[in-house]
Amino acid sequence: MGVTGILSVDDMAELLTPAPGRKGSHRADVVRLTLGLPPEDGGLSPLGAWPVQARIADHLDIKQPPVSRHHRAEIKRWAEVEWLRPVCTELVEIVANFGRVMTAPEAAQELRALHGAQDDTPERVLARSLASSGPPSRRRPARRRGGGARAPARRAPAR
Repeated sequence: MGVTGILSVDDMAELLTPAPGRKGSHRADVVRLTLGLPPEDGGLSPLGAWPVQARIADHLDIKQPPVSRHHRAEIKRWAEVEWLRPVCTELVEIVANFGRVMTAPEAAQELRALHGAQDDTPERVLARSLASSGPPSRRRPARRRGGGARAPARRAPAR
């Protein structure tokens, strides 16, 4: 799919989520729950952000291997879409501008400020923003300069 221009956070979440599949397929549900996206009918994700695969399987009353299979297939698909590369670059720049340390809600708010989102509850916007940044297993760890010991963690000041 050729996507051009600036996408809203809502558009990104929609592009990350597959359309409902054949009857009995849990792929779309697995992806929505994996990303912590709100249900179509509103509200918050019943499992929160980034639930483990076993929790998703229990929630959908299926076994864990199909959850893992769907998860791996989507991560592969996301890695190949061109529109997501600039978003990842933006997130790296956002974190760098905050001294390389910030919370996920702070990063999500900055992404929302850059791309916009529907007026919605902060929790739903956060879920969509986190989803658009991709699952933690696909994020690259920050590179340390000089190969020395990691500095103690610090929080960026609240804005």
